[in-house]
Amino acid sequence: MTDSPDYDPALLAWVTPVVAALSAVVPAEQLMLVGALCRDLLHWRYCRGVPPRATNDTDIAVALNNWDHFEAIRASFPSVGSTGHRFLIADRAVDVIPFGEVESPTGTTRHPPGNDLMNVHGFTDATCAPTFSPSPAA
Repeated sequence: MTDSPDYDPALLAWVTPVVAALSAVVPAEQLMLVGALCRDLLHWRYCRGVPPRATNDTDIAVALNNWDHFEAIRASFPSVGSTGHRFLIADRAVDVIPFGEVESPTGTTRHPPGNDLMNVHGFTDATCAPTFSPSPAA
């Protein structure tokens, strides 16, 4: 995907170091780009233009079987702010959104340290979709 003209090279250059750094802690196949940057990449691919971004962070969802990989992320990257899920990864603010077998009930997670409720409805379904594209560093 990193050499594809289907995606904006500047957006790929932004997300690739994040995926590479996270892949050192969590297998790349467990990572899924979500949020505004994902929207912008899709907009580029299908509309051939990039809408202006209203946010400067990157959102990466992480499929987890248990909380061990999330704890490894917390140990590997400095936190940003007080959310418990925003980290400085590759010099970028990244919201790491856990989903998968850690959901309880299905569609919600409560990640450490504060156990704040996050809505992750549809994330597992999205990883199984036939149009799912691997992340750039995968």
